[in-house]
Formats: sequence, structure tokens, C-alpha cells
Amino acid sequence: MKNSAWSVILLLLLVSAFCFGVFGQTIVQKNIEEYFDQVHKEAITKGYRDGYWIGYSIKKSMEENSFIGSYSSDDRRNRPSLAEVISGVQIKNIDEIKIGDNDCQIIEGNVSIGNSNGNNRKIEKEVGILFHFDRTGNKIFDEIKISNLSLKVTLKNDPLIWLNSFDNEESVSFLVDQFNDHYSIEIQEDIVRAAGIHDPGEKGFLFLKEILIGDYKNSIREESAFWIGQQNTDAALTALMQAAQKDKSEDVMEKAVFSVSEMENKNATDSLVKLARKAENRNVRNKAIFWLSQRASEKAVAVIEDIIQNDDDTEVQKQVVFAISQLDDEESIPSLIKIARSHPSVEVRKSAIFWLGQTEDSRALDAIVEMVKN
Repeated sequence: MKNSAWSVILLLLLVSAFCFGVFGQTIVQKNIEEYFDQVHKEAITKGYRDGYWIGYSIKKSMEENSFIGSYSSDDRRNRPSLAEVISGVQIKNIDEIKIGDNDCQIIEGNVSIGNSNGNNRKIEKEVGILFHFDRTGNKIFDEIKISNLSLKVTLKNDPLIWLNSFDNEESVSFLVDQFNDHYSIEIQEDIVRAAGIHDPGEKGFLFLKEILIGDYKNSIREESAFWIGQQNTDAALTALMQAAQKDKSEDVMEKAVFSVSEMENKNATDSLVKLARKAENRNVRNKAIFWLSQRASEKAVAVIEDIIQNDDDTEVQKQVVFAISQLDDEESIPSLIKIARSHPSVEVRKSAIFWLGQTEDSRALDAIVEMVKN
């Protein structure tokens, strides 16, 4: 290859293949940590003193148009993909990703490309988990990157040693073991995130729940709350509802509410209704009302309208007005007009008038003009 960095990577891949029995030797079953130990020894032998990456992949069920990682609308910036770096071969159409003819933009994290048009079909994709070690002999990694193999990963010109693929349970077990070895908050958040991207499983859920209810920094517990929601199970919903109502941190409570709102679990809407009506913390109630409005189901709208009429807390009622303003115009405009004309609270009526004024709907303008005249 022309690029020396690629040559180094390919050399490391060949070394890894030899070490791990890819070329037909008898393979001794190892866990991931044992593989890592072997790679660290190989890195010392090869003199990679300035840092290197160790990576492996898992299989993850994902929507066809969703990706984890970094994607640029300028396709020239998307090469080489992680799969190409690993194989040393240019690959065409790994996963065709097109986001339109917009100006160049970089999309990071968990992203969906394009319009699914109701097609939420899930397929199995390979997701790489990469660990960076800043110097030879240091077995504590200082960075984790997570990416679909079809996307480009910036490796800071450090070589990558690839361990192939592991099953989800083995990968989660490895990450759980690593968590208490890392005292950086940022790395602990990264480990929680890496565990969370795996397909739902008991070991992953129990780890995330332990973090959520444990004596950890709030930012780490918020991260666990988000990924618990991605499990979409009844057990996950129960854990989040407990956090939303009882947690010692208001930030964690609000993150738990958000995570409930993200769940596809059939009971999630009922749980948001419960929080909107009965949560003791006002901010939790407000968040639940807002996220309930985003669901815009018939049940959600009925609950929101009931709260605006019957709740005794003016601040909560004003939050309901905002939530109603987020519904589509056919539902929001008539409700806001009714509130602006007849609600017993002056503050709530003012709030409804304000949000009517933010729309461009002629019905809103006509109603405001009529109220001003009268």
C-alpha cells in the first residue's frame, strides 16, 4: 500500500492473525481480557510506544437507516471506513448512506439518515468498539470509540490491532470488569455507553441498573438512565419509573423521564401519564407533560387537556399550555384559543395568548384580534 499508516495497520493485522490462530492453528479459547493482555505484549515487542488502539466488533440489531459513529455529507471525508482499515481493501457500498445535497456537515453519535417512511425494519449490523492506550505497558485505556464498520473512525495516526468479533454477552462482561478499573468520570461514562449499545440482555441491564441506583457521579447515572431506556423492557421501565420518582438527583430524575419517553414499550405512555398526573416533583411533572405532548396520541392529548382544567398548580398549567403549543396546528390552535378565552387563571390565559402569537395560523391571529377588541 502507498500509505505507510495503512501498511503498519496491515502488518498488525497479520501479526494478530498469527497470534490468535486465524491461519489454521489450534485455537485456545480466551476471554477478551486475555486477548488484550496478549496484544499489549505484542505492542511492547513491536515498540509501539506512542499509543495504539485495540478493537473488536459485536453484532447489533439496528434500523436500516440508523448508524452509530461519525458521518460527513462530503463522501470524500468518509474514507477509509473502519471496515476498509481492518481489511486493507477498498469496499464499495458497505452501507449506502445518503443525507441529500446539503452543505457539508458532520453527524456524530447515534443518527438516522433520511426518511424511513414508516419503514423501521431492523437488520443486524457490525459495530466496532475501539480502546485507545496512550503508551506501551499502560493497560488502562484513555478513550473509547464506537462506530459502525461502514463509517470512518479517526485514529490519531496510531495503529489499530483488531481482534475480530465477540458475542454480546462476552463483550458486556468485559466492559463490566473494566468499569471499576477506570477512575476518570469521562471513561466511566464511555464504558456505560459502550455497554448500553449492545442488544438488550440481562447482564447489560443489571449493570446499568446497578450504576443508576449506585453511589456514582450524577453524569454517569444519567448515562445509565438513557441506556436503560434503550432496553425497551418492562424491567427497564420499572427501574426508570423508580428513578423518576425517588432519585436523590433532580437531573437523574429528569433524564429518567426522558428515557421513558424514548421507549417503544407499550406501557411507556401510561407511565408518562402517571408522572404527569402524580409525580411529587414539579419539574418531573413538567417534563412528563412535555414528552407526553410529543407522543400526541389520543390518550396523551386527553390527559394534557384534563390537567390544564383541573390541576391546582399554575406553573404546571403553564407548562401544559406550552405542551399543547407543540402539538400539530389542528389540535393545538383550537385548544389554545379556548384556554386564552376562558381559563380562570390570568397567567395561564396570557401564556396561551403568547403561544398563539408564535404561530402563523390565521385562526390564532383572528382570535387574538377579537380578544384585544373585547
